Amino acid sequence: MIYNYLENNMKKYAVLMAFLLMAFFDMNAQTTISIANATALTGSNVTVPVTVTNFNNIGSVSLQINFNSSVIEYVEVQNSKLAGYLVGQGAGYIRFGWYSSTPVNLGDSKLFDLVFLYKGGTTNVSFDASVQTEIRDDNGVKLNATYNNGSVELFTGLPAPSLLTPSNGATNQNLSLQLDWSNVTDATLYDVQVSTVNTFATTLVNQSNLTESIYSIGSGVLSNSTTYYWRAKGKNGSSDGNWSSTFSFTTISAAAINVKVTAENVTAFPNTRITVPINVENFDKVDAITLRLNFDKTKLTYVGFENPVKSDFLVNVSDNVINIAWIDMTTTNPLTISSGKLLDLVFDYTSTNTAISFNTSDCEISSRVNLLNVSYVNGGVTESAPLPVEPVLVSPADVSTNISLTPTLTWNNVNTATSYSMQVSTVIDFSSLIVNQTGLTATQTTLSTSLNRITKYYWRVRATNSVGTGNWSAVWSFTTLNPPLAVPTLSSPANGSVDVSFTPSLDWSDVAEATSYRVQVSASSDFAVLTMDTQNVTVSEMVVTSGLLTRNTKYYWRVNATDGTRISDWSSVNNFTTINPPLAVPTLTAPATGSVDVSLTPTLDWTDVAEATSYRVQISASSDFVVLTGDYANLTSSEYKILESVLAENTMYYWRVNATDGTRISNWSSVFNFTTLTLILPTPVLVLPANLSTGVLLADVVFDWSDVATATNYDLQIATDELFASIVDQQNTSVSTYTLPAGKLNYETRYYWRVKAKNSTKASVWTEPWTFLTVVKPLDIPVLSSPANNALNLGLTPTLKWGGVTSATSYSVQLSLNETFSTTLINETNVTAAQIIVASNILNFDTKYFWRVKAKTATKESDWSVIWNFTTELGPLPAPGLIAPANGATNVKVDLTLDWNNVVSATGYGLQIATDEAFTALSIDATNLTESIYSIPPGILATGTMYYWRVNASDATRLSEWSEHRSFKTEGPNDVQKFMSGVPEQFGLFQNYPNPFNPSTKIRYSLPEVSQVKIEVVDLLGRTVAVLLNESQSAGFYEFDWNADNLTSGTYIYRLNAKSESGKEFSEMKKMMFIK
Repeated sequence: MIYNYLENNMKKYAVLMAFLLMAFFDMNAQTTISIANATALTGSNVTVPVTVTNFNNIGSVSLQINFNSSVIEYVEVQNSKLAGYLVGQGAGYIRFGWYSSTPVNLGDSKLFDLVFLYKGGTTNVSFDASVQTEIRDDNGVKLNATYNNGSVELFTGLPAPSLLTPSNGATNQNLSLQLDWSNVTDATLYDVQVSTVNTFATTLVNQSNLTESIYSIGSGVLSNSTTYYWRAKGKNGSSDGNWSSTFSFTTISAAAINVKVTAENVTAFPNTRITVPINVENFDKVDAITLRLNFDKTKLTYVGFENPVKSDFLVNVSDNVINIAWIDMTTTNPLTISSGKLLDLVFDYTSTNTAISFNTSDCEISSRVNLLNVSYVNGGVTESAPLPVEPVLVSPADVSTNISLTPTLTWNNVNTATSYSMQVSTVIDFSSLIVNQTGLTATQTTLSTSLNRITKYYWRVRATNSVGTGNWSAVWSFTTLNPPLAVPTLSSPANGSVDVSFTPSLDWSDVAEATSYRVQVSASSDFAVLTMDTQNVTVSEMVVTSGLLTRNTKYYWRVNATDGTRISDWSSVNNFTTINPPLAVPTLTAPATGSVDVSLTPTLDWTDVAEATSYRVQISASSDFVVLTGDYANLTSSEYKILESVLAENTMYYWRVNATDGTRISNWSSVFNFTTLTLILPTPVLVLPANLSTGVLLADVVFDWSDVATATNYDLQIATDELFASIVDQQNTSVSTYTLPAGKLNYETRYYWRVKAKNSTKASVWTEPWTFLTVVKPLDIPVLSSPANNALNLGLTPTLKWGGVTSATSYSVQLSLNETFSTTLINETNVTAAQIIVASNILNFDTKYFWRVKAKTATKESDWSVIWNFTTELGPLPAPGLIAPANGATNVKVDLTLDWNNVVSATGYGLQIATDEAFTALSIDATNLTESIYSIPPGILATGTMYYWRVNASDATRLSEWSEHRSFKTEGPNDVQKFMSGVPEQFGLFQNYPNPFNPSTKIRYSLPEVSQVKIEVVDLLGRTVAVLLNESQSAGFYEFDWNADNLTSGTYIYRLNAKSESGKEFSEMKKMMFIK
């Protein structure tokens, strides 16, 4: 309806005006209207601009724009320059109409934007001339306009970034601000534009190739109270992305800034050169400066200026007026100082107070950007009393050496000084200070902190009075001395000390700057032979190591100190004498005092005494030892066994011990007593092992003897000697038998044993000892080494290896199918080496075997080794047996099925089909076939061709041999034959006939020399549907008939590929049509 309304009214207007103004229509100013090409990402809106040229005096517009609605979907019209337009839409098109009684003049510009939702794909966006698409001028005359179509397609480049800050429509933005947008994936660079118009026809910022998604606008670019538009896009080396949407922002309004310019007040001494700073505050984007200052030239003489904030300042003086000027000639580098110096004015000052003032009527501070409210503050010079002069240093003299580490520094008096400051440093510029004293009232000072030795120091002094502090004196230097280290003073043990411990603590005084000490101890005062010489002692004491000093000996000791470079003199020599302690008294231990029923040959035992070399034992039947039963001296161990016949039965004896080291004799020990037993029990009779037995085992030896009436227990002794001095085992048992455990006896050793009976009051005498000889030591058991136990996949002739056994002369080896070795495959009894190779006819594939070894000599043999096992490798897979087709089969179809026998445990098969028995020209080489059958796809084999085939089998680790090969010949075209004599000059493929055909046709071709020929048929998709020929032929003209009965109707291509023996190649194809 909207379209019809526009159409009817526009036609009436056109008819009315056409005849009036036809003669005045200008054909030269041709109007064009163009739809732009656009790209988009799927699922996003795409803007398609519609632009015009020579768009002047236009009164109406009627447009139909077509598009593919499966690619884009209409959303809206934006940014139209034609107010009051109407839009209608349908499936795959929109209609745009506009009319106005007031013509428009747009010249060359954008007319409007079409916004679509992009779904994916490509579409033209085009004007439809079949309906009323026209532009008329203000007289209703239809213009001969040019219509240019556009398109929308997938954007394969970069997406547009999203603008972040300032946000769209932001206000009160500073004139210097930062633009920020989102990163674009795969973008390496960015462009950004800023303009005062949203079309960006002109730009204030047009920055390209930014490496970050951020851009700072500096001062002087933006103006106050102005609206700006900005956009950005990403790009890389291959493409540019779309511009982002456009954002706007508005800058802040201008406000006056309070600026202050100050000529500072300074204090100066008469007849000195002074500097008067000119300082400023709140300078913000200042573009020009003009200052004029007045001064009294009778008191001040202008010298010049220093430290200008800008190098291009202009300063001159005329009479008593100083003129200062500066302007930003570049217009891009204004001056901004929040608070600081503008420049320094330098004068020679005579005396008395004087002013320096601004001539404000001639001063001006200006900015192109900011409003400035400037105030001026006058300054001047105030006369000051003189500072004290520099002191003159006196001592130590300059460049002095060997100066004390706590020197006294002296300087001359300064008349006006009230105090002094003094500094000492190791660097001439005094950047680091060792001493920094102030408020000194005397003209000298003694350093309280010790300086470093052999070090160069610099010192200086300055004076202070009520006016201030004067200059530093000249700098003098001195170098400190290198004093020797102090000598340590010995303190403990005191000189001449006696009864000093064998591990005394030696102590002496600390030595300043010493890092370690050396201590010497000697038995001679000249230290010719040293008992101890210990260096690098880091503290001023040490404990003498145990074992160095001997008793009752005089020792001399001394100490020196070192700091790593200096070594002090030795200290004075002190001496001490070690103690001479008496020997300790032995402590009796066994038999315990008061013991009864003690053997007539007891062993007396007591504690060892340190340093004792022998002992003396006394035994007496009286406690006063007046009459001695025994007196045994020079005993070297702390026990003594009383011999037989010394003690009497049922008698109390007293005993004591003392110790000696050859010079000292200890006191007697305390006195112990014991009472001997009464021998009235009968002696047992020994039974087992029999006297003089041989071959007695080492473990579980049973000792047996007769019971004794009234005996409650028995003592058993086993020894390696008849005197039972070397006891192997002794037991007290309540029964007349004892089993000796393993670990007590040794191989091939003679042992003695005896027994006595006892009860609570009496005992028998020992039996006469019996003797036995233990068994001869057997051979060691061999240790198996290879193959490892539980080894797998061994060959059928493995080498069995074991560790050799010392003294073995041969080995027995058994190999069996079971762990009991009830039957054996190998039972070798005279193997002389520590290995054996299994013969090739003994083992089978995939079988577990057990083996063991024992060692032998001429007289003995070891036990069998532990049993190990191994498993042999899997045998080879058998080759498959071929089933079908039968060997030599003919007229076989080219898509035949090959069949062969299954192979047990095979997981895959390989198949080869070739045109030669050597299988060098393979037509099929298939592997990893999981079934024992294979159907050959059409188009692989040629018709009328002899083929050879074979199969192998495989599993995860094995591959069988190839099967025997068989042959078959495929069915082929009816007898390929020559249809004419002679040799053609060139290769050729002739058109088949009949064509179209059903079901047979004849194919002819020519070969100029012996060639390998392949003729195949393909469909229009390029798929091979039949191989008609694949063989070598001599030169000639050939033909054959081909039956296509197994194909569907359609157009096919037959192709000849030939390669001659001389290397010439030929290929040609032709079309043919099969109609059933």
